[in-house]
Amino acid sequence: MPEYSLGKHGKARYLICYYLADGSIEVREDPQDFVERKNCKKFLSRRKLPKTRTGQADHFPSMEANKDFFSPSDFMIGTTINILNKDFFIFDMDPFTKDFYSEFVGHDKLEAIPIHPLPSPSLPLQVPPHSGLKIGTFQDSLQNCLKLTPQPPKLQLKKKLDLAGKKLRFELSLVSPHPRDKYRRFILTYHLEDDSISIFENALPNSGLRDGRFMERKQVYIPGSASIDKRSPEIYTLQNMGIGDIIEVHGRKFLIQGADKAVLKYIQEEDTFLPPGFREKLEEYLSSSTGLERSVEHVRIPVA
Repeated sequence: MPEYSLGKHGKARYLICYYLADGSIEVREDPQDFVERKNCKKFLSRRKLPKTRTGQADHFPSMEANKDFFSPSDFMIGTTINILNKDFFIFDMDPFTKDFYSEFVGHDKLEAIPIHPLPSPSLPLQVPPHSGLKIGTFQDSLQNCLKLTPQPPKLQLKKKLDLAGKKLRFELSLVSPHPRDKYRRFILTYHLEDDSISIFENALPNSGLRDGRFMERKQVYIPGSASIDKRSPEIYTLQNMGIGDIIEVHGRKFLIQGADKAVLKYIQEEDTFLPPGFREKLEEYLSSSTGLERSVEHVRIPVA
């Protein structure tokens, strides 16, 4: 039984047959360890095998005359023999072999050595990191790792139909050490049907900044997070968008400063799980503000 550190069957068992007629040996797989195969394969076909190999091909029979071949005395219980650079440990014999050694060799006490086979090694599936390129989403790339023929990722059809077109809006401010960034105002739109978000920059008058789309609609993954099955990172959902929370999008951090009245209406109608203090902070903000519809202010941004 050669020891394979990463073999499929741990320590596989083999049968070594020594033929007394011509001194040849044969090594084949033990059918008990390879029950899934119809025909067990041979590790070594029947031949006379020298104990030491020089690595040179034996082209002439006369070259084998002075070689030291394996003999019955080499196959004893508890010994390790090397066959084709593989170590085989002999731990048991069949009844006929035990009678032969007892009668001709003089070994009476031939007891089998108990062997506890190693469990099959489990190699965990490691999902390579997503490249981040615009060639499919993370879920699309994951299907290529799970199946040989990739299939489209499963969609939550009921959620998609029930919440189609429903959006929640939040107000963001950019967390930045630059003084001019504190006047930048962003509107985050959270789409309930697929947990995707889009960010639009709403520039204030006389700020020198332009309105425009900061990020197109997509699912944003939480940096350093992992799902339950550890195959993909977690995505930002409504639970991560409380007043005062910070989200990170493409290396930039945003502070959630406000929310629309539709957010409070949605969590009152729907029985959804929210972190402690989420609803209280939202109600406190809406009680002292009119939501995202604020009066327009003219600002002067200092030149850095």
